[in-house]
Amino acid sequence: MPTYTTETKQEEKQSPLLYTPSVKEREDGEAVYSHIDDMVEIRNQTYRQFNCEYGDRTLLQYSDDNDKRVNGYLLTRDEASKEDWQSNIFNKITRAKLKALAASVALQVPDFIYKATNKNGFFSAQRAELMKQFVRFTRLLGQNPKVETFFEVWELLVKGTVIKYDGYLKTREKQEIITKFDPTTGAVETKEEEVISEDRAVDILVPLSELFIADFRIFDIQKQPRIAWIKNYTLEDLTPEFEHYPKFKHVRSKGQLMKFENYIETFFYKSWSNRIKKEDQYEVVKYYSKADKTYQVWINGIQILKTPLLWGKRRKLYPFSKGINELFEGTQFFYGMSFPHLIEGMQDMSNTVLNTMLDKFLRSLLPPMLGGLVNKDLLDLEDEYVNQDNKIYVPDV
Repeated sequence: MPTYTTETKQEEKQSPLLYTPSVKEREDGEAVYSHIDDMVEIRNQTYRQFNCEYGDRTLLQYSDDNDKRVNGYLLTRDEASKEDWQSNIFNKITRAKLKALAASVALQVPDFIYKATNKNGFFSAQRAELMKQFVRFTRLLGQNPKVETFFEVWELLVKGTVIKYDGYLKTREKQEIITKFDPTTGAVETKEEEVISEDRAVDILVPLSELFIADFRIFDIQKQPRIAWIKNYTLEDLTPEFEHYPKFKHVRSKGQLMKFENYIETFFYKSWSNRIKKEDQYEVVKYYSKADKTYQVWINGIQILKTPLLWGKRRKLYPFSKGINELFEGTQFFYGMSFPHLIEGMQDMSNTVLNTMLDKFLRSLLPPMLGGLVNKDLLDLEDEYVNQDNKIYVPDV
């Protein structure tokens, strides 16, 4: 930790930007950000499961390549080492097959089977039906189950893995309440009130780029020793969710803290600032750990919340669920194989065959011709297709 000089302490006292955490908070921060650094390092490694013709890939490279194949991303002719006359087409069979598969599966929302028992341990159909309707109501509240299911299936096929967060969202914020409105004059009277804007159960699709796990070799997400959900917020997104936490007033953006970066290791500035691209963004770390028996929330190096894991009573749980498209070699790897990876060879073969056929067809319409260099000017002048380079000049025919 840095040694504070008298000048530094005076600047701290004068500036509302700086917050000095307690010794316990510093210890927690060192532990959390150390584990996050380990998880980032693990995710940035290449894995044989993500292998392609150019070698092994990282998770993000694998995800990016899947997106490119689904979107029909096309290299330029220069990048593909092709001449101007050659065909350069991406045949989107991956997208067509994926869309057909997603439509056939996602149109029917899965119907869950619920079982419940009474206090004597006997099956209770009434309790089971009640729970079923409770869950159905929460899914219908502000959501379209068919659309949500389609997005989940699409993500599952494109990425190979889908992660869902199941939790509860409750936010309070100040809003202008209209008390009187005159439609003829447009006169409006309002009053400001603090209202509960969100109060419902939510399930959120978590991008793979935002979720960090401790061990890629552990298949079950509930058996991971640690999980971190790291997401960048703007101030507008951050305020409704966290403004009522006592320590939220100490949170500052990267831009505000840059002037103090020489002596703010107490904010763990170097641990999070490199992951933020814009100075007005905030990195929110939600850290879940069964190994440490804790749930913590950190915003730009400030500990907003620390509590035991909130989910589960006797058996603690993470508020995440996982699905995969297809196993790799077995249950020794956390992530699943994507659909674009599954038909990668077919896609590449289709592109090669189609482009080769078009090239040959073009050459059959305009076959190459050998000509002597002494006749070059005459042949170029007589050629009505001035934009077709089909003549090959040699010193002597």
